[in-house]
Amino acid sequence: MGLAQIYKKIMVYPTIGVADAERFAWIRNKVMHVYYQQNLEDRLLVEKILHTCLAPYTLDTTDRMKRLYQLYATVDDHAVKAINELFKCQNIVRNHVRQLVNLHQSEEDDEETLSAIQSKLQVLSRQLPDTAKANEYIRRFSTMLGSDARVRTYMVKLLSPDCTCKKAEECVREVLKKLGNPTQNNVFYMTIKALLERIAPVMIDYEAVLQLLRYVDDSVRGLGEIDDEIGIKGSERGLQLLLMLALVFPLSFKTDDAFGHLITFLRDEDDYAVDVSLQIFAKVGEDIESTFPNIHSCLVPVLVNLAKMGSSKQGKHAVQAIHVICSNRDQLFMQIFEYSIKNLELDSPNCLTALCVVGYLTLFSPENFGTEMKSIISKIVVKELLMQDRMPSPAVAANWLEDDEMSVEVRAKMESLKLMTRVLLGLKSSQSSLASSTLRLMNTLISHQGDLMERSQINDAEKARLRLVAGGSMMKLAQEPCYADIVTREQFQTLALLINDPVYQVRERFSNKLHKALMTLRLPLEYLGVFCLSGNEQNKELRVANKQLLVANISKRREYMKTHASASTKKFSILPDYVLPYVIHLLAHDPDFTRPDDSTVLKQIQDCLWFIMEPLMMRNENYSYSFLKKLIENIKQTKDAQAPDDDLSNYKLYAVCDLALGIVMNKTTNFVLKEFPGEPVLPAKLYTNPDRSYSNNKLYLPQEFAFTPPRVRGKAARDALLASLGRIPAKVPKQSSSAKRGAATGGTVIRVIGGDSGDFIAYEEGESSPGVTLEEEVEESNRVKSGEEQEQEEEENEEEPAEAEKVQEEEQAPEQEQEVEEEEEEEEYKPQKSTRKRPVTGSGDAPTLRKRTRGVKKEEEKEDEADEQEEEEAEPPKTTRAKLSPKKRTQSSADSPQKSYPMRRTARRGNQNGQTSDGDEEAAAVAGEASESISQTSTDTGEEPVVKRKTRVARR
Repeated sequence: MGLAQIYKKIMVYPTIGVADAERFAWIRNKVMHVYYQQNLEDRLLVEKILHTCLAPYTLDTTDRMKRLYQLYATVDDHAVKAINELFKCQNIVRNHVRQLVNLHQSEEDDEETLSAIQSKLQVLSRQLPDTAKANEYIRRFSTMLGSDARVRTYMVKLLSPDCTCKKAEECVREVLKKLGNPTQNNVFYMTIKALLERIAPVMIDYEAVLQLLRYVDDSVRGLGEIDDEIGIKGSERGLQLLLMLALVFPLSFKTDDAFGHLITFLRDEDDYAVDVSLQIFAKVGEDIESTFPNIHSCLVPVLVNLAKMGSSKQGKHAVQAIHVICSNRDQLFMQIFEYSIKNLELDSPNCLTALCVVGYLTLFSPENFGTEMKSIISKIVVKELLMQDRMPSPAVAANWLEDDEMSVEVRAKMESLKLMTRVLLGLKSSQSSLASSTLRLMNTLISHQGDLMERSQINDAEKARLRLVAGGSMMKLAQEPCYADIVTREQFQTLALLINDPVYQVRERFSNKLHKALMTLRLPLEYLGVFCLSGNEQNKELRVANKQLLVANISKRREYMKTHASASTKKFSILPDYVLPYVIHLLAHDPDFTRPDDSTVLKQIQDCLWFIMEPLMMRNENYSYSFLKKLIENIKQTKDAQAPDDDLSNYKLYAVCDLALGIVMNKTTNFVLKEFPGEPVLPAKLYTNPDRSYSNNKLYLPQEFAFTPPRVRGKAARDALLASLGRIPAKVPKQSSSAKRGAATGGTVIRVIGGDSGDFIAYEEGESSPGVTLEEEVEESNRVKSGEEQEQEEEENEEEPAEAEKVQEEEQAPEQEQEVEEEEEEEEYKPQKSTRKRPVTGSGDAPTLRKRTRGVKKEEEKEDEADEQEEEEAEPPKTTRAKLSPKKRTQSSADSPQKSYPMRRTARRGNQNGQTSDGDEEAAAVAGEASESISQTSTDTGEEPVVKRKTRVARR
């Protein structure tokens, strides 16, 4: 805010020379870049700065528009996008508030109206900081709207499309008077004030748009004074500003003077000015025929002429404007169509415009031109344009060319692909053979690297452009359900590889097109899985950008599920977690993945899996370990529907499943026993019906990719993990002091502590940790494991004596020798309660110990106290024992009697093929190695350390 105030003082109210003022011009870019922050408070602050400092609304209309025009023309591209997004977001919030006011004006108290009001309140509360408090105060304001007619009247005036800037200020002041004292302590007042600041149109009205049109008109003609002040020609940025405002404030353009300026732009020689003016007419030209008949009579001949003789972009926007403005559009369309089909030949000077216009005419009026276009596509577009290479393209060193740098023939091929797509979008019928043949043609073009006929007469840069156009066209068709169903698996896999195209521009633009289509929620969920291939992206910036696009799409889908109750019926096509089966199938058909034991390719596939699974696992409050694990296990029980009888294809599929299962096992940090809002179902077009006659537990990965299942210690941990795996019913503990730690999530929480696999700690009913919270336990464990004196965490696991003896008999000889050596180092055994060492950093003092009781039974506690009392009375003499060699220690231990304890055993590992024998799989998944930990403490007096032992036996 301080930088904005400096900018306002120097640039808006200049007190120094222009040359000195330019030294502070960087402030406007720096401030607008803050709008990219995720924090809503930062974005609201930028909105306030724009209206109060960069282009103050308190200035008169002439100066205010001059500052806005100057700001928009001089900031960088990122700041321009921020300004556009700022105005659009304010317009969205304004529309929500307008709908809320209209609901209150209806004065209907039926259930449907009340439900709509509650929905709007939820949406508006998310547009302000501190959503919970904002929701409370917006509900209070909504009640005021329903009861106070005066407040409702001012809100109607404020939200009216024809509200002027001065009237908006007055309405805001009157509404704020009803909210109490204007102090910081009045939270209700400050919350509603922030909402009104977002929706009040204090910047743009009729006069502002007209003044801005004058500035842009002067700049287009080269007579602008502002251009001389800023030192550049700002007509292009000025036209972009007008186009953005036409979307946000369309009614402000509906005046005779404004339309007169726009028609002047249409007759100008500046192609960009003509193109932008056509787009503005297409956005604001509705009802122009009835409200402005003189303007309509002057405008229509200009539009028809541009559709026939203009550039391809001008023809496209002219047809769109005619479709919006004219009531007799069918007659005008027929006139343009008859002229355009005569110019489809490559030798025609208007060939590109004709190809573009004919496609849009069929899109807007398929009933009039659809049938005729089928024959035109087969006879002219495909045979004469796409399948012919008349002239070889000139060789270029660059791998990417812009439109004006390419040959006319290649540009005609690109327009032909777009024409076929627009015709199909207009027809919207999958029964036609045109749809399947068009998809096959585009798939062939991509697989042939952009050279459809493979004659090698097209240079690499033009091939890249053709590949991108074909991929974008296929995605547009896939947004229609009738065409999405006929896209084959091979065609989808070929399309997905464009995100790994060798040309950077193709990868970048394809990712953006994919993101834009997915954000509309019209593209099927399987296309979200295409982002997984960005895990192989070598360009760091593009990889990060694609990860952000992926996270944005995932967040969009989760938010949609929360705000739309009807979406629960379509959760299999909306919830992002169901993308994993599509990802596994896509990666299993990677063209580089030819053998399931290829370690190099498997490592790349593992990176791709983690690229898309990381936001699904780590950034998901509803993440369910058991859901993902069961989903992957279900895939291993099926076969690849694309090649069910091909063993190699199935083995590759199972190998990718094992990689995904390893990620789930090793990367999971939280286990919450609650149901996922969906069943682990699989898409039928990818997989066959699961075979339940056997359990596919085989590991299909090389040894270096074998993963270790998480080790589980304690009966509660074992039961909890088995319940999460669906093998036993989940036992929900009572709400005791220890069980309340998992109450917030609806079940027992098992927290992984340690490395990738880690150990589990479970809290049973009856166990207690006085004065220690779960967060302190995790923090304590991390400190213990990261210190110099790392010791393994101890936990009791009480077992029957018979089972303990059985485990002792299975011990191996090397472990017995190691046990003997360890016992030699002990002189006495002092049974104590389980303790945990907690090093305390200080000024060189020895680490202190912090004891934690681990739920020992009362009888054992009494025996321990008795033993301690006897040993204190005995007080053995202080001795210093010199180090002995292993051999002597063995002899010494043989001479001195020692108590026998259950010996350690390591967790059973798989055989050489990475498989576990029968009965061991569950033990490997739910039981860890039983180990003993010896803790020694010493004092400065030289006393012999007291050795504490704890034996833990795990079930097999």
